[in-house]
Amino acid sequence: MPEVLPNLPFTLAASAPTAEAYPLVSYSSSSAQSSTIPDTNSGWRIEVLEQTIYDRGLASEYHIPDIMFHDFRLRDALKKDFRFLADPEGAAWPESVQAPQKLAIVLCFDGYGKHSRQVNVLRHMQGHTLPPTRSKVAHIVASFIDAFLIETRDPAKAGPLSYRGRQLTLDDLVLIDVHHASQGSLQPTIGIIDRA
Repeated sequence: MPEVLPNLPFTLAASAPTAEAYPLVSYSSSSAQSSTIPDTNSGWRIEVLEQTIYDRGLASEYHIPDIMFHDFRLRDALKKDFRFLADPEGAAWPESVQAPQKLAIVLCFDGYGKHSRQVNVLRHMQGHTLPPTRSKVAHIVASFIDAFLIETRDPAKAGPLSYRGRQLTLDDLVLIDVHHASQGSLQPTIGIIDRA
């Protein structure tokens, strides 16, 4: 059954971005070249929030393949509602990848500097160490993004994350994928649901 996103309780303004609007980046699975990602299930477009690719960590001796989430709503991930996530209990990466117990989730949004949080990712079951489930990774990212959004509301900080003059909430955002950015870091690609 195809993923169908329910209507969200808001409408993003159709006006042109203002100076305070959050920058967007092009996106494509192989490179950053197209301007939007069409969401064929809902008719909405997904605009990708621009980030600097984090590359300051050590080069890794192991490689975690990109984890694709196909525009999974971050609000659902935070609530642990995984009905619309493909293979939620599947491993996020192959068992053969020898990743450490703790990895950092890293965000590098323009104007906000680097934000990161170290988290326990591996599972321990019957004497075996296993990679996290896809649902666990989605929940970890959603929790981190939620905390980031709360922090940006502090007047002493860079200001709230905005799109087309509207302050963003977790209801506006989706998880596109997660990349292995450096030896101890994962960097999620976050998108905005644009129904304009």
